[in-house]
Amino acid sequence: MTTTREIVQFLPSLRAREDGVADYATLLAAALREQAGIATRWLVGDPGDRALDAGERHDGPAIRLESRSPEQVAAALRAICGNGDGAARCTVLLHYANYGYASRGCPRWLIEGLGRWKTSNPRARLVVMYHEVYASGPPWRSAFWLGPLQRRLAAQLLALADQAITSTELYRRMLAAAGGRPAEGILVLPVFSTVGEPADNVPWYARRPWLAVLGRAGTEARAYERHRAALASVARMLQVDEIVDIGARSRPVPAKLAGVRVHTTGYLPRAEVSKLLRSCRAGFLDYPSDVLSKSTVFAAYCAHGVVPLVTQLRGAGMDGLREGAHFLLTRSEGSGATVSPAMLAQISQTVCAWYRGHSVAVQTAALSRVLD
Repeated sequence: MTTTREIVQFLPSLRAREDGVADYATLLAAALREQAGIATRWLVGDPGDRALDAGERHDGPAIRLESRSPEQVAAALRAICGNGDGAARCTVLLHYANYGYASRGCPRWLIEGLGRWKTSNPRARLVVMYHEVYASGPPWRSAFWLGPLQRRLAAQLLALADQAITSTELYRRMLAAAGGRPAEGILVLPVFSTVGEPADNVPWYARRPWLAVLGRAGTEARAYERHRAALASVARMLQVDEIVDIGARSRPVPAKLAGVRVHTTGYLPRAEVSKLLRSCRAGFLDYPSDVLSKSTVFAAYCAHGVVPLVTQLRGAGMDGLREGAHFLLTRSEGSGATVSPAMLAQISQTVCAWYRGHSVAVQTAALSRVLD
């Protein structure tokens, strides 16, 4: 499709192979261009982003901040959008992942810079996609002490935004509570699969008895160390004969787990990941159930009809997802041994149907309306 307009996507980095937000944003840029005729220009918040140094292609021109300061944010946006009528026609889509912009999750420089820019260009549009909101935790964790400041910054950003979007109902409630904006005014769009959407999936019964472990570096620690007993238990329960470990790893992966061979692939192109997932019956991820809709790994499992195995049950029916209908909870004691093949096949179909409601095409159409 011929491009008819342009937006600015502002994000922490463009390292798509390492950063889930960058992976999502670059695929979104391609979909917006192809489906809605909306081109992207990139503004990168990391002055040392190696992706720009490497000359990688990003579906649009990219610049990065020279430093993380309010002055740099306002100046960069003025340089891209212009002033007066130019700024009035400018729409900025900010991908807000607070730890991506600041190591402690408190990017005050970013919020102040956006405030300066909006004050001088009140007719420009700022659309904020909240990939994160604010952290919480027990008193011995830094999130306990930093959470209140993170919450205030999220609320200040919400006050600046012309439209706020997030990927989970939980985050919508957190934002509404923190910022005073009615929840109904915050759009919820669960993330899409970043490794493709098969036009048709292999029926669950026709798949190989494989269990996928998908994710970036660090996934191996959560799967084979923190949740080793639970992973071994579900492998036995599902009578798995191979664990397919997909993605870059920062440490060695065991050759076997509970007598089951672990096949490691390393980093693979999206098409190869999609091909493997179409052959797997189930997939493991260490994620709480109330924020599953923000996980691109969960989205990939759903898009490919892979039964998700989740480690933490939290919240009830969040984002329309229920245990036993859309995912199974991993257990270290084999109490899930009564799960039947018929139930697993039904979950495979149910998660596919849930996913189709916010596929790349559906989400791009919704975002194109917001960005106009």
